[in-house]
Amino acid sequence: MKKSICLLVSLFLISVSSQAGDDEKLTFKEKAEQQKELKIFFDLREIVDEKDELALKSSNPNAKTSIRTKIPDDFSAPELKALVLTNLNQGLELPNVFMEGDINTIPEVNNNKTQNRDFSKLPDGLYALAVIEGEYKRNINKKTVEGKVVMDVSNGMEIKARLYFFEVKGGVVEKYGEGFSKSGVLIASAQASYTKTEQLQGLEYMEKTFPASALIPEYKRTLNTFTQDFAKNQLKKHNKTVSKRK
Repeated sequence: MKKSICLLVSLFLISVSSQAGDDEKLTFKEKAEQQKELKIFFDLREIVDEKDELALKSSNPNAKTSIRTKIPDDFSAPELKALVLTNLNQGLELPNVFMEGDINTIPEVNNNKTQNRDFSKLPDGLYALAVIEGEYKRNINKKTVEGKVVMDVSNGMEIKARLYFFEVKGGVVEKYGEGFSKSGVLIASAQASYTKTEQLQGLEYMEKTFPASALIPEYKRTLNTFTQDFAKNQLKKHNKTVSKRK
């Protein structure tokens, strides 16, 4: 009798362990498919001189650079959001699993691990955050010309979008996807041509010289290409993993 009970317990534990192992080995496609609904929250941020802000924070953690401006709403227009959702759903051969979530329901929080958004109040599951942000670049190079120190400044601007995946379990939020980059999955990138000045320029110059709207065509092109490539690569990994199980 005791042997029978022990055997049943052992079989149960093996079954549980096997199920847990299967869950851990789910491909990204299977994980999304199993969930049936994977919300992507589009977070439109600012164009910031990150180097200047980092320098300011070295003496005051709460400091913010004045070289910053809001990214136009056009970069998160309905058609661009739809492009992302369509490419992911079609590319991964999923029936409308990816859908837009309301970013206003995700509170801001001071936590770099979750890209400064609080997902902990959401139901258990997998979620994605599409962060759209830009950077002003003012690279200073000092050189000596005829015995005088001359400042040579390279000015530029770029706007990127990255996709971060998070999994919520009982209010605990963890990054999902060991194979994904720690800095997120790049899904769009557009950069303006650099200019040269002899002095460090302020916000007025940066906004006038580098209008964000001029980057929309390139941003849209890369958004389409990169999201298609991401879905294609994930589907390829899925098919390869599934074939090995047989």
